[in-house]
Amino acid sequence: MPNGKADEVWFVYLLRCADGTLYCGVTNNIERRLTQHHRGRGARYTRGRAPFILLGHAPFPGRGEAQRVEYRIKRQPTDQKLACLATIGGDAFVAGALQSAPAEGITWNP
Repeated sequence: MPNGKADEVWFVYLLRCADGTLYCGVTNNIERRLTQHHRGRGARYTRGRAPFILLGHAPFPGRGEAQRVEYRIKRQPTDQKLACLATIGGDAFVAGALQSAPAEGITWNP
């Protein structure tokens, strides 16, 4: 299967980099991915921008769905991403990215 196991949980996560910028990514293992970012082995964008603060993450039932949400989040301006996280909470952040209510059982975890 090209996208991994059918029952594998994937996460969309949002980092604040040391320079104040935001980075959104997907992974099936949050701890491993954060370690990779801190060691300079994560995404090219995050290299040299450590340390990072994990602002939040949300689980999704598959890689494809997580990547679709990541794409929509990345298209939002920074101020909209932060406003959703700060004032409405994570579920609304994901919902805003999807332009619809989040799927049942999906929560944004700070």
